[in-house]
Amino acid sequence: MGFWHTGYSEFHEPTGFGDWTGPDLTMRFDCERCSASFNSLEVLRKHRFEAHPLRQPRAFFQGFELGAQTVRIRSPFASGDFEFALAQEVRVNGRAMPVSRVAPHLALLRDEFVNLDLIGTGVTVSHRVDIRIARDEDLKGVEAALLRIAGLRRLTVETIQILIRECEAFESAKDFVQGLTRYLYGVLAKERAPSSSLHFDEYLRYFNEAEQTLAGFDRPVARLIRALVAFHFNRFADARRLAPTKRLRTAAGAFESLLAAKQGGSGAFGAPFSSKTDSAIEALLTDIHSESILAWLASGLDGMAGALGNLEAALEHPWAEYDKLKIRLMLAESCLVRGDDQRARQIARELIGLPETETWAEGLLGRLQAKDVNND
Repeated sequence: MGFWHTGYSEFHEPTGFGDWTGPDLTMRFDCERCSASFNSLEVLRKHRFEAHPLRQPRAFFQGFELGAQTVRIRSPFASGDFEFALAQEVRVNGRAMPVSRVAPHLALLRDEFVNLDLIGTGVTVSHRVDIRIARDEDLKGVEAALLRIAGLRRLTVETIQILIRECEAFESAKDFVQGLTRYLYGVLAKERAPSSSLHFDEYLRYFNEAEQTLAGFDRPVARLIRALVAFHFNRFADARRLAPTKRLRTAAGAFESLLAAKQGGSGAFGAPFSSKTDSAIEALLTDIHSESILAWLASGLDGMAGALGNLEAALEHPWAEYDKLKIRLMLAESCLVRGDDQRARQIARELIGLPETETWAEGLLGRLQAKDVNND
């Protein structure tokens, strides 16, 4: 197992985040109606109301528009986090309420499922909000229990069950426990652990369920798991924004930059960085395949070029296809450095048909063509 490689004796604080630096100050806010992206929520709001005039009532929570899916809120929030547009009246669980009173009312709730009906001119829009605010002491209790079972130095079904038993007393944090344990079960499936009865492909469902469950928790552990899931699924922009640790944020940013480059791209992998993490929690939660990818990437282009055999061998192993895509990107750029243009070209042609890699593949083929012209 690649999971429990950090001993309990290394934990000094219950949170275990060595290089945790808080929210990423480079966070971007994407418009859900077009491709525009902004560096502040206020600018996004201005763009939204100027570029996309509203014709029906809408609700927003922390800048994101409510849709058909139930919004799950698990962390305390302020009344200003809710906004309403073009709503003449709002019904909260069937009770009519002036628009100005809705957000302050919601901010006082701690454990309630809310049906919101936004009434506009000739149209009513309905949303569902599931508010269950976990007590801070319960969340800390769960995090402490996670660190205690790390002392066992093995991740198995039995150690997850120990975690569940130790967290039974933290009633208000049961969703936090569920999200955490779903992720752990997913890792067992992904690593094909002997103790797990789950099929390999089931890790996909467990990762997705963990991500959705933990989305409402503003905790470093929740953000890290969501970042690791996003990194695995190659949603690198999400991973970079969520990652509370420098190593994962750097790696996600490197892949993000590589895939966005229209002409060059190898520079995104050029600079090596530390493959080790000061965060005990990150060491705990990173599965063995992601750990290998992070180590290769951290070695920079020269380091990866010296590990071509290992990268090629990884493609022959029964790894997840999401991981193999990252390996192909590293392999192609490394082959270019080592002068194996034929292999780099082959990989680029394989990936040019995928929307997420098309820009990079066209750029790499362009670099190869320019290299051929210069050699002539």
